[in-house]
Amino acid sequence: MTVKDYTELYKRTYLSGKSDHEATMLGIANNAIIPNLGKRRLYDITPTILTGFINNLEYGYWHTVKVVQLTKSIFRQANEDRPIPFDPANNLKVPKGLKKGSHRQITDKEREMILHTAEHHPAGLFCRIILYTDLRPGEVAALRWSDFDLSAQTVHVCRALKRNDTIGPPKSPSSIRDVPIPTPYVPCFGTQSRSTNQTRKPR
Repeated sequence: MTVKDYTELYKRTYLSGKSDHEATMLGIANNAIIPNLGKRRLYDITPTILTGFINNLEYGYWHTVKVVQLTKSIFRQANEDRPIPFDPANNLKVPKGLKKGSHRQITDKEREMILHTAEHHPAGLFCRIILYTDLRPGEVAALRWSDFDLSAQTVHVCRALKRNDTIGPPKSPSSIRDVPIPTPYVPCFGTQSRSTNQTRKPR
């Protein structure tokens, strides 16, 4: 049995995706564990292999914590189910050099690839807005053209897409704000914008 085989079994049994936490763990299983470990035989996984997997992740602190948690949970369950004779993830830890609040900036190559793909991808504008304004994906998904004021070079954030596909207030009251659009990128958002005749105090 491969790691992918057992992870798929674990997902079907323990991760329904009905809660925010389970949805996050499903994403980690699909985007981190299976791509990196999936082809290996479950029986061949060692503590050194798992430590190398975690050390090579390019995630921030808290996302790495969640990857470690799920990895430990999967291999603990595999040990209890008896496909493996011991738990190689028993002492797995977050790398010592990774501090709380740490994030990794995208590289110049990654930025180049994102912008190249955005030119022809249906979600290109969505990706450019995130890249140029640093808004959360849920905030971008809830934007309307009336939220853009291109004359003032700002976008007004006042709602967000929730996990249940509904639109509601953003994460916190302080998340309601006007975010500047850097001058070189204003043309990327087209010509539609909020009426400049409306008077509204900046937030």
